[in-house]
Amino acid sequence: EEEAPTSPVGPVRHDEFIDQDVKDCLNEAIRDGAALKEAGKHMECFELYERACQSASALLPVDSDHRGRLQLSIARADSMSPDRGCAILRYAMDDVLRS
Repeated sequence: EEEAPTSPVGPVRHDEFIDQDVKDCLNEAIRDGAALKEAGKHMECFELYERACQSASALLPVDSDHRGRLQLSIARADSMSPDRGCAILRYAMDDVLRS
């Protein structure tokens, strides 16, 4: 039997349906965050990404793998430098959007 692909934060299930409002929330943050990162405003970008991950997480079902992954990424990113935190949250957002 084939193993599920894994990401740095555990196995990925690709059968989970993601509502458009979750996708919009994350896509908007990624779009707005690009300009902030470009300007070297990593803290602002980090805060934007964190808010988006919190919002997206709140829109997902409690037992959602993606919700757990977003929450875990937020917790991990909190202890990192803003630019590293941005990278972790961005990875988590991309992960959710790819499903």
